[in-house]
This record gives sequence, structure tokens and C-alpha cells, in this order.
Amino acid sequence: MALIQTKIIIALFGIYAGSIITSLLIGKIVFKEKFPLTKKIALFLTFLGLGLFLYPFSLANINLGLIFGLLCGLIDGITNAFRKSFAKTDKFFVVFLTMLGGIAISGFLSLISDQNPLFLTQLSTFALTIGIFFGMLLFSVNYLLLIGFQNFDLNLGTIIISSELFFGLLLGIIFYREIPNLNEFIGGSLIILAIIVSNLNLFKIRKKQS
Repeated sequence: MALIQTKIIIALFGIYAGSIITSLLIGKIVFKEKFPLTKKIALFLTFLGLGLFLYPFSLANINLGLIFGLLCGLIDGITNAFRKSFAKTDKFFVVFLTMLGGIAISGFLSLISDQNPLFLTQLSTFALTIGIFFGMLLFSVNYLLLIGFQNFDLNLGTIIISSELFFGLLLGIIFYREIPNLNEFIGGSLIILAIIVSNLNLFKIRKKQS
């Protein structure tokens, strides 16, 4: 809904802004995660980079699409918290339940809408092949996210996932010849810098220097 209502970059800004804020709050309140200087700097760089993607920002951009994006980010942050809480559960079983839940909800929405589930029988072999491949990618993404958040602080993991904006720009250049403007290039660079900073332990460095 966010992507339909507004530009892709505005929707992504809403998603990551909501996800990072939610993950930070849940990480501190629920998981009692520490919030050292490195995380503060990384969060600042992330928001600065995301802001550059939207610059010049105006009230005209605060629309229904941005609101949907923020709500999506809120749900995404909660989802990542659940991933982290399943640390001792079999990963394939968790991913299976996740995919099964998605199928159940999608099937229910299909039944109550005008979309007939039997339309699948009318798809071409190519479309079915792409659909199966897409499903495999979704399974892989959920599995890798599960492993990542079980071995990472919640808000730090969200910062790293936000690098999707940078890689989205890179893949756009390779496959669609979409050359980013200066703001997009700098914003993506700041997000990568935030990832690097988030992995630096300034306190250990200071101890070694002293």
C-alpha cells in the first residue's frame, strides 16, 4: 500500500525509519540491550542518510504512503524482535511457520476479495517458475534474517538491513541504468558508513590506546 500511494524512496524511508525506532525501543526495553556511543553514531548516520534520500523534504511528502511505510516499519521491528526471541528454536521450523502464516493470511484475503484462488491454474509455466523461485528467495531471506537477529543486537541488525537502500541503488544502476543523483549517492554512502561504525568498539580502541 505504501508503494502504491507514494514514491518508492519515500515508502522505504518510512519503513526503515519506523523499523529502526521500533527496534531501538524494543531492544532497550525488552532485551535490555546496551546503547553505547557507536550505536548512537550509527543511528545518527542512518537517519542522516535516509533523510538525504528524501531531501528536499516538504510537508507535501507526508502522505498516506509515508504513513503506511511507517506502520510497515513498526510491524517489521516487532517481527525482528520475534526472530531474536526464537534463538533456541529450530530455525527451519520457525521459517516454516512464518511462511505458513503468510500463506494462510494471503489465502483468507484472496477468498474474501474478488480474486479467485483458482487463477493459479491459468498461469503460464514461466510465471509459475518465477513464483516458485520467488518463494525460495523469501524462504532464504527469512532463514538468514533469523540467524542474523539471533546473533546480533536488535537495533544494530536493523541498521545493517537498511543497507538495502544502497544495494537497491546499485542493482538499479546495473539492471535498469538508473543513475542515482548526488543526494542518493551520499545517502547510500552514509548508510554503509553507519554499518562500519556500528561494528567498531570505540571503548576497546580507547583502552588499547591508553
